[in-house]
Amino acid sequence: MAAGLAGLGGAVAFAVDPPAGANTWGLNGSGFEVRDGDTLVANHGGSLDWDSLHTSAPADATQAQVDRDKNSGGSDDSFGNGTKEDTAVPSVVSGSIPPNKSDLKEFGSWVERNGNGQYLHLYWSRVQDPTGTTNMDFEFNQNTCTTTVTSGCSANGVTPIRKAGDLLITYDLANGGSVAVLSFRTWGTTSWGASTPFDPTKAYGSINGAPITSSLTGGSYSPRTFGEASINLSLIFDSTACRSFGGAYLKSRSSDAFSSAVKDFIAPIGVDLTNCGRLVLNKRAGSSSGSLLGGASFTIDPPSNASPGVSTMTSISTGVFCVDNLLFGTTYTVHESVTPTNYAGAADQTFTPTTANAGGCGAVTSSSTPNLTFVNILQTGSVLVQKVDGNGNALTGAAFTATLTGGSAASIPSVAGHTGLFCLDSLPVGGTYAITESTVPAGYNGAASISSVTISSASTCATRTAAATITPDRTVTNNAAPGTINIAKVDDRGLPLNGAGFTLYVDTNQDGIHQAGETTAQGSEVTTSGSGATAGTASFSNVPLDYYCVVETTVPTGYAGAPAQCVQVQLGGSAGSGQTLNLPSFTDTRSHKVIVLVCHEGSNTLDPSPVTVNGTTTTSLGTGGLPVGVTEAQLCGLGGSSYGGLGHGNVGATADVQ
Repeated sequence: MAAGLAGLGGAVAFAVDPPAGANTWGLNGSGFEVRDGDTLVANHGGSLDWDSLHTSAPADATQAQVDRDKNSGGSDDSFGNGTKEDTAVPSVVSGSIPPNKSDLKEFGSWVERNGNGQYLHLYWSRVQDPTGTTNMDFEFNQNTCTTTVTSGCSANGVTPIRKAGDLLITYDLANGGSVAVLSFRTWGTTSWGASTPFDPTKAYGSINGAPITSSLTGGSYSPRTFGEASINLSLIFDSTACRSFGGAYLKSRSSDAFSSAVKDFIAPIGVDLTNCGRLVLNKRAGSSSGSLLGGASFTIDPPSNASPGVSTMTSISTGVFCVDNLLFGTTYTVHESVTPTNYAGAADQTFTPTTANAGGCGAVTSSSTPNLTFVNILQTGSVLVQKVDGNGNALTGAAFTATLTGGSAASIPSVAGHTGLFCLDSLPVGGTYAITESTVPAGYNGAASISSVTISSASTCATRTAAATITPDRTVTNNAAPGTINIAKVDDRGLPLNGAGFTLYVDTNQDGIHQAGETTAQGSEVTTSGSGATAGTASFSNVPLDYYCVVETTVPTGYAGAPAQCVQVQLGGSAGSGQTLNLPSFTDTRSHKVIVLVCHEGSNTLDPSPVTVNGTTTTSLGTGGLPVGVTEAQLCGLGGSSYGGLGHGNVGATADVQ
């Protein structure tokens, strides 16, 4: 059983380009020395050989490893019971390797990939140089059968189940010859197809003619026990179709005849020989080192070489995408077909696969190194707030703050040249903000906070406020704080007077004169009341800004009403406070009564007589109707303003009420 197989895969960069024409040490286009039949350090500028590849491989090359056979003897595994190459399930036995046939020792392989193409390099070694020809067969299978992957094993549990298209490379060396004949066959359904020789300018095999030692294996080789081969994989792979092999092993054939028995073998292990690779893509937010971003989709053009072809990349995890079966050397254009919400799309990129990837997309995780990274920049927008008064007029003196839900707050600056406009830029699209009026204009009541404004599209304050029609996200209305009109009522002596009623009228034409037909501003009359310092007072509260006339509509009995007073209620001096107007006192003049009695002096009896005061003539009190207990004589005997000795006729009396 094999102890471990060489890794297939890895690209190589060369310090010196391989020669364009034929050379004496390797295939055209390849940097590997194959024509010298040894494993020594490369001795041509910029080239590689097995030992140099093993000890000082370029940084991007997979170091060649060695797959060793079991020790020679009875415990060595081999094919028996007449097993031939066409035997679908070889018979595996122990020992049975004739001494004159090749007892295998090691098997190595490596794939070189460079700008010229792909090259498969193989080597084998054996215990001794047997008699006769050398016949080695390298089998590459699409299925994998190893100690760790058994799903592809045939019934013998050692070799893979063959599939149509499996590859057999034959290495035939005549007795005493130094250059091998390299051919290949493909598996049909039950047998290997016809042998097809490789173009000798693109495939070459050689054997060591002298003893050599190797750091690759730590061993030494006598003449004709070490052989190597290089094959331009363009001879194997169709440049228009993907082909992959997952397992490989080496076996020796007993003679030149292809139908002869196969004997010793080195058990297969997994390889990754292919002409197709994969593309791993990361989608990140903000920068190439930003967080992985979901919500995107990607397509490639042309489609992959799968059957049917695939144009849409598969999402592996958040922000990680992959597509398999991409032909080496083909340039694919990758397009972001769906851009994550609220992000700006990324430009197309191209990718040309040159490297096989073990496991394909099935081995990709969120931590896999991407071949391409697409960066999406989060779009930003703005929030535009309009401030107006209760009449819809633009209003100055306010300030606003925007607070991101679950985040920080920022002031919303006023927009130069625009009264009542406030705008804040560079807000992530999709963010939701609460808008708060942090400063309320003097004389106005504050507005309720706006719980949520979502930035729905990319925009800038400059663009929005330069538009012919400016459309704010929100309009915030401040109503003027209502005012108060205080009334004081006194009589003509300056003493407080309760019981006077006042009504507030709108001074419609703002002329400062109350006129009939002007409507009431407040439906109810207020009446002066109170005691002590508040006696004779009343107020109109919650009075909107406007022009008004205060009219005494209920005059206390015994008083003459005061004239109306007209005022303008304006803005208050601080936020949330209206103007308070203290009107000059309304003065009601007291009313007086003049009673004239005309008496006969001789009889002390009342004499009803015409009396004229201020142009009004009435008849003085006569007999009858006196209060109980009051006599005419008592009334005629009253003093005060009493004049006797008057005859009949107009006496020209005058009263001056004080």
